Amino acid sequence: MSTERNLMLAGKLYNSNDAELIQLRKHAQQSIYHYNQTAPEEGAERAKILAALVDCPTADAHIEVPTRMDYGGNLHIGQRFYANYGSIFLDVAPITIGDNVMFGPAVSVYTAGHPIVADVRNEDLEYGHPITIGSNVWIGGNAVICPGVTIGDNVSLVPVPWSPKIFLQMWSLPAIQRGSFVRSMPMMNVSGKQRRGPI
Repeated sequence: MSTERNLMLAGKLYNSNDAELIQLRKHAQQSIYHYNQTAPEEGAERAKILAALVDCPTADAHIEVPTRMDYGGNLHIGQRFYANYGSIFLDVAPITIGDNVMFGPAVSVYTAGHPIVADVRNEDLEYGHPITIGSNVWIGGNAVICPGVTIGDNVSLVPVPWSPKIFLQMWSLPAIQRGSFVRSMPMMNVSGKQRRGPI
C-alpha cells in the first residue's frame, strides 16, 4: 500500500495522482462500466460484479443502474440496502451504511473534499472524511451527504417541494440524531441540534 493511499485512508491531504490510486480507480471504473451495462434481467451478473466491488457481507445490496463510485472497496453496506437510479459514492474515505437503508434517486455520498486554499488545491492535494449512515434510514431523492457527516438510526431525510436538494455538510450538521425527521432547504446553516420538521 502506497504512502498516498495510507494518507487518503487516514483523512490526511494526499496526492490523487499517485500511481496506485489511479490504478485502483481505473479498476473500479471498469467494474462500474460493466455493472451499468447489464440488462434488467441480468440480476445475477450485477450481484457478482457488486460483490467483487463493495463490502456487503450479506450480498443482498441492490443498487439500480446507473451508479458511480471512486473505489468501491471503501463502501461498507449492511443488509437490505437499496439505492435508486443515479447514486454516486465518492468513497476516498470509508462510507459505512447500516441495515435497512434506502436511497431515493440521485442521492450522492461524498467523502472527498478539496482544500479551499487555491495554492494547496492546485498541487493536486485532496482529502476525505468518513461518512456513517445508521440503520433504518431513508434518504430522499437528490440528497447530497458531504464529508464527515454521521446520520443516526431511524432517520428520514426528505426534500421539501420548494427545495431541489438536501445538503448535509460537515461544518453545519455533523450528526443527525437517532429518530430524526429532517426536511431541508438548500445550503441552510444549522446548529447541529436535533431538528424535527423544517430547518
